[in-house]
Amino acid sequence: SNLMEPITYLALGDSYTIGESVGLEDSFPHQLLRQLRIDDETKGFNFSPPKIIAKTGWTTSQLLAACSRFESEQKECGGLYDIVTLLIGVNNQFNNFPSEVFQPHFEELTNKAIKLSGNRPEGVIVLSIPDWGFSPMGAQMGINRELVAAELDSYNAICKQVASQKGLGYLDVTKVSREAVQRPHLIAGDGLHPSGMMYKEWIEGLVPLAKKILSRDPGHSS
Repeated sequence: SNLMEPITYLALGDSYTIGESVGLEDSFPHQLLRQLRIDDETKGFNFSPPKIIAKTGWTTSQLLAACSRFESEQKECGGLYDIVTLLIGVNNQFNNFPSEVFQPHFEELTNKAIKLSGNRPEGVIVLSIPDWGFSPMGAQMGINRELVAAELDSYNAICKQVASQKGLGYLDVTKVSREAVQRPHLIAGDGLHPSGMMYKEWIEGLVPLAKKILSRDPGHSS
């Protein structure tokens, strides 16, 4: 089975995608591939290391710029990705950008993700934006938790609606982020970002979505 083309995975995002404050191996893209490599249904596949386009602090416009640079590089080598994940928006909210700006940006990012997946909307998974208001750092900053939650809910309504309109996968990771008050181990040492344990809970929802993509990916049927 090692004659098979490797499965490629592109992760687009911000600090939540690089796994700020946890080791690289604990970031969700790395945990996802680790899980797929041992899962009975997918362990026969040959997985390439994830390609990650993400930086702490990035807003939608910074990710868009990075994607455009990446697309022009890709034209030279023509690489397309079997799986693409997109998780963006927390820094728009954190910087008080209006959600009216977010919607067109997010739609454009999903279009880029679909293109990078070889025009396969079903190859793209959108993750909802976690709620940092429930972190110790949020409490320390004295933020209005209800307000942050309401703003992130309106952002996530956009994410979910766009994903559904375009036929993309969607995973809600906001719900578990709001359990961090009762479950402090879900937060990393910086008091703000998810711990490897929270990312592990995301993976439980991501694995079935990734397996669905791989099961209908004609280029890789074993």
